[in-house]
Amino acid sequence: MPQNKSQSGYQPRGRFKLPTPRPMQTLSLLQEYPYVFLAALFVLVMLFGYAAGMRLWDAFILGAWIGSMAYFGWQLWRYWKYRANPEAVAKEEAARRAFLNAKTRESNKPATSPPPAKPMIAAVPRKPAKRVPIRKPGMNVKVQAHQQPESEPQTQPDQTPKT
Repeated sequence: MPQNKSQSGYQPRGRFKLPTPRPMQTLSLLQEYPYVFLAALFVLVMLFGYAAGMRLWDAFILGAWIGSMAYFGWQLWRYWKYRANPEAVAKEEAARRAFLNAKTRESNKPATSPPPAKPMIAAVPRKPAKRVPIRKPGMNVKVQAHQQPESEPQTQPDQTPKT
């Protein structure tokens, strides 16, 4: 008699997929803040100070001061811009983020280029395979160079192992 299976409403295969939250697109540190510009400014001021006759440590301190003043000025400019019109700044920031999101989506599209070619492997010269002569019993005959062809070749005893 077949066993009765329970008729429960539970089904192991889920029919509903939970939505997975996509990570929010954020700007990288170098896109959000002018650190590359500040580092370049620091190095330029330091090199020009050293070239003008300052000691290296003094040129380093001067570059750090000018770089920090440029960063403070940039922060102050952004504050005044936001304070004057916060909605416009938020709209501009949203447009910039949308542009970056579109750019990343565009770069994530599969390329329509042909599949990559197989890598070329450099030709390595190979040694020719050693030819192993097949020896049969009684075939071990050597002809010496100084003998005449009409004379009978000398036969040597076979030294191959017999199995």
